[in-house]
Amino acid sequence: MDEDLWMEFVNEPLGVCGLCGNSGIVDTQGKAHSPRGVECGVKQPCICPNGRCVKEHGEVKLMELHRYGNARKN
Repeated sequence: MDEDLWMEFVNEPLGVCGLCGNSGIVDTQGKAHSPRGVECGVKQPCICPNGRCVKEHGEVKLMELHRYGNARKN
């Protein structure tokens, strides 16, 4: 995947991911429907850097990074 593809979805005025709002998770459950009306939403990691962190380390790790910052030393 093109690592900069997510940049096409950045909300410029806010500087956040327009797909997940910087949560790292795209959740379209109950919101996305096929043309025939079939519910087809998903809850998956986003393509942005936060979503890649979720995919690699899980949501808990992303929340820890947000809380303490990337530079935290153990």
